[in-house]
Amino acid sequence: MWYRRVLTLPLTWAGRRVLLHFGAVDHDTTVWADGVEAARHRGGFTPFTADLGGLGGLGGLAGSGDEVVLTVRARDPRSGPQARGKQAVPYADHDCHCTRVTGIWQTV
Repeated sequence: MWYRRVLTLPLTWAGRRVLLHFGAVDHDTTVWADGVEAARHRGGFTPFTADLGGLGGLGGLAGSGDEVVLTVRARDPRSGPQARGKQAVPYADHDCHCTRVTGIWQTV
């Protein structure tokens, strides 16, 4: 799954550090801010934070009304070791009570 969004940082954030909190993304996640890798995380059930350092060339401090292109890639291979929770290993729902989850599935 790929996600892309252009964010305009609020003027009230000028001079502040910008952190982006992910509640959960399944399973192998990379986050880029303006094309620069900001975070990598593995695990579909645990939260993580991306430090959007370098925004506006200010060393991670937001400037007035800065825009940032945020890109998130979430990979969830069907093979290989990973916690499955209530999801079945086969692609389709199978012997489980929950539908499959891939990508961002909790609050950002």
